Amino acid sequence: MIVLTVTESVSATPAGLKVLVNRALRPGLRYLKLRDPATSNTIYVLRVNLAKPVKLGIGLASRKKAGFEKTSAMASRYHAVAAVNGDFDVWWSRPNRNFARQGRPGHDFAQNGIFKFTNMFDYGDEFSISRSEARRFMGPAVPTIDAWLPDATDPLPISQWNGGSPGAGEVVAFTADGKTYPKATPCSMRLKTDGPPRWRRKRQAISRPYLVTKVVCGRILAPYRGVTLAARRASTGAAAMRSLHRGQKLRISWTMGWPHVWSTLGGVPLLVSGGVSQIPTGCTTSFCNRNPRTGVGFTSDGYLILVVVDGRTTISRGMTLVQFAHLFMSLGATDALNLDGGGSSTMVVKGRVKNHPTDTTGERAVTSSVLVLPQAASGTAYRVSAAGSPGSASSSSSASRALFDPGSTGGMLDAVARGVFGPPRLSTMESRVVAGFRGSR
Repeated sequence: MIVLTVTESVSATPAGLKVLVNRALRPGLRYLKLRDPATSNTIYVLRVNLAKPVKLGIGLASRKKAGFEKTSAMASRYHAVAAVNGDFDVWWSRPNRNFARQGRPGHDFAQNGIFKFTNMFDYGDEFSISRSEARRFMGPAVPTIDAWLPDATDPLPISQWNGGSPGAGEVVAFTADGKTYPKATPCSMRLKTDGPPRWRRKRQAISRPYLVTKVVCGRILAPYRGVTLAARRASTGAAAMRSLHRGQKLRISWTMGWPHVWSTLGGVPLLVSGGVSQIPTGCTTSFCNRNPRTGVGFTSDGYLILVVVDGRTTISRGMTLVQFAHLFMSLGATDALNLDGGGSSTMVVKGRVKNHPTDTTGERAVTSSVLVLPQAASGTAYRVSAAGSPGSASSSSSASRALFDPGSTGGMLDAVARGVFGPPRLSTMESRVVAGFRGSR
């Protein structure tokens, strides 16, 4: 894990890279287009100094677009100066064994102090930023989410947020951001928000107040402008919920274990840590081989860099994970994280897609994005339009391309299944996705 403080610096270009474009977009934000003759690649870089009047944002695809949205559409909706695609997405299999995208990021995700999703992948790392953006964190992290009931000495732990059904002894939470609710018949409690998120425990955690509106057993209450908690009938959590009545107040807190964290986004694998490449040189799976790439990194002098590499063309072949890690190191990154790649790799600058996405239909719709936003006079960065751009939702064909893409979710799960990033830890659904991916090769 790395913690950095922003300082002033002068951008530099690594030796051996040809500069095609080097443009200041606004104070604190520079866009570079580079050519690497050694690896036959075109590289796009956003170099961000958050001490200047720009802010970093984490974007989530519009719910009105079925959980997927093009990076360019998200950039427009959030009024971003620039953006890249974000986390890998999650898959599930229907009874007929066809696959569909869930429309949510695969790792822990929080935006503007509001926790949205817990990790669906049992691997990967997090990239988090403090609210002041003077501190950034990268590495392994596990969120702690607790419900603090009235007069209770100890909290009620929440194991999943917009995840699956509650297991034995578990309490899970669902909001309107989720796409599925438990199929079982648990006890459930609907909560209505009663105020904005606030810091607690010396800014180690974020807490939000809620009011109880209804408690039932035998069915799931759909969340409405708030949160639904669910637990199995005979559990301690269900008993705690049944003890509450309409109008009572409680609060829910969350923390990533890092101080001042306001937003978080995941990826896999960690490319660089402490200035050292984390990619095993013996990695030869399709995911590790040359692909279009997207990643985020921190430099030792406090800059954040967003990088996209074109691939799968005669002009730009794409990078292996080893090459991508070394590219970040040559750009001055001490820590870097790989984001969704392949046909998902996209960089948008001032409303225009700068790289060349490889899907046959052009830009792929994704679940999330990393945004560079103008800082308003009030300090508020997020000014979100009500709806996404027309045509930004994904289709079943684009979903299939992501599944069979060696640089995207399909290839990543295949590499995990082969033990490239440690002991394989795949769910039954993920194993089915891997089988589908391998069957397409």
